[in-house]
Amino acid sequence: MAMGTLTTSKHVQGKIETSFPSDINDIAFANSQSDNNSNCVYSLVIRNTTPTIKAGETLEIEVFISGYGIPSKNKLNIFWTSPYVIDPNNPGTIEIGGYKPIGLDPNGFITVLPSEIFSISTIIKPPPDYGLPLVRSETSLSGKYPILLKLNTSKTAPSGDYDITFVFTYSDNQSMYQSYETTQFHISSLWERNQLWITITAASIAFVSLIITTTVGIWNLNINLKKQKTKH
Repeated sequence: MAMGTLTTSKHVQGKIETSFPSDINDIAFANSQSDNNSNCVYSLVIRNTTPTIKAGETLEIEVFISGYGIPSKNKLNIFWTSPYVIDPNNPGTIEIGGYKPIGLDPNGFITVLPSEIFSISTIIKPPPDYGLPLVRSETSLSGKYPILLKLNTSKTAPSGDYDITFVFTYSDNQSMYQSYETTQFHISSLWERNQLWITITAASIAFVSLIITTTVGIWNLNINLKKQKTKH
């Protein structure tokens, strides 16, 4: 399988062994050994910059992974509720750690994140001895995000609400952890997109109708008054 809104994280813990990705080009297939034996902890932070779109438009989601330490093993899974909402011919791309964008599959996406993404960021000065430094996976620089997901929706996608779930599983050589988040996006219907204009048009018609009715009523009243004066 090649398969937002700011949220918090949930975790699951277990036991596993060790190993680690080095190259973004073959991260889905191979891991290399890591010398890092320290503990690490991370939480997904998802920011959906396009919560409401029209069918055929592109959904953009920025993904941050906040925490500290270098995982010995990891994988990131992304699932969406319905493959039919995604353009089957051009599903979109995902950009990880500034590397060249990777093409998506309409059904979802799975990859291993490169170790560099968890390295210490140099964009701010080091913290005091009692502080933890910023890591690259929780920062953005010059419009570049740790992970940027661009999903192209189908022009025939039905209107309604849809979910995208991110699951980050990782190990620190001692235990295995999991952080997962779900963000929602909405594809608007023709009625929703034109509701304002329909409401304005309906109100305008009602107002014009009221004016016409009032004018006709006054005109008829004047005619009746003239007839009564003529009789007298």
